[in-house]
Amino acid sequence: MKAKATVRLRFAAQEQLDMVLNAIKPEAENQTSRRAQTILNKEDQSLVLSVEAGDTIALRASLNAYLRWTSAILDVLDVLKMQYPEKQIRRSKKMLINGLANRCADGWIKSE
Repeated sequence: MKAKATVRLRFAAQEQLDMVLNAIKPEAENQTSRRAQTILNKEDQSLVLSVEAGDTIALRASLNAYLRWTSAILDVLDVLKMQYPEKQIRRSKKMLINGLANRCADGWIKSE
């Protein structure tokens, strides 16, 4: 049985969307599971996450992983926004997102 889902996440700012997309894009490009395929697209100020899987268990696992990564990135961006002066935020966010994407790719962040 094939299972499909599309999730649209609307962002308050284009900059947020771009940072999240750039951070999780490596996961979609280098998928480790054959059970689910994930496609990321940007539409206006929304991230469109399309998942197709062989079964509902793989679909749920894939959706949960991408949604958790997105949530973690947004949480980190909020912390950075509070802790750093405006001039340093862009550089710090870029360094952090690159590091987070590398950790996801290395398996430091795992889904259940």
